[in-house]
Amino acid sequence: MFAMPQNRQTGAEGNRYGHEYGERIIAALGAEKIQKRSNECLLYGKRLSIHCARKRTTKVGVTRLTLNRLDAVLGAFEQEDGSYRVLRLSAKEYAERGEPTRSLGPSAGRVLMVKRADFMKHGKLVRVIPSLFGEGKKTPIELTRGEIKVLLESLEYSIRNVSEAQGTPHGVQQGNLKSLHAVQKKLRQMRDEH
Repeated sequence: MFAMPQNRQTGAEGNRYGHEYGERIIAALGAEKIQKRSNECLLYGKRLSIHCARKRTTKVGVTRLTLNRLDAVLGAFEQEDGSYRVLRLSAKEYAERGEPTRSLGPSAGRVLMVKRADFMKHGKLVRVIPSLFGEGKKTPIELTRGEIKVLLESLEYSIRNVSEAQGTPHGVQQGNLKSLHAVQKKLRQMRDEH
């Protein structure tokens, strides 16, 4: 696929998108934002930076300076259905797979780019975040009793992990637990109707 070169306007739009959606994903993960002007956050006591990519974006970039203070980089990649697949590479893995940006501007020599394909192949799945941003609609879903059982077991595990999480602000933790319990209630109703 041929990518158009980035100019000042498309760069500014990409930056705005990255910060806006990064903040939304930080909230959806229950992470604590550290810096106002970046997508750095704390999640389970680890310092991370979230980098978002639209459906057609093939790479994400992190400055070398930022990478030096991180435990890991999260790539949040938009899927066809509007959800985001969030994958984790340790800072070391990111640095090993990163290539210097081809930019000749201010980021030249300062930014390492990692391909979406490398995140998909080598990254650890953190979570798939549904289209929570007002762009998606609820759709009916058919599940077998066995699938419902598996989802309920996964939710129990998630609820326990969120409850025991260290470093997550209390309000965020309670909001996440409330959401998980609401989904659990719906799944139990579906199971009982089967």
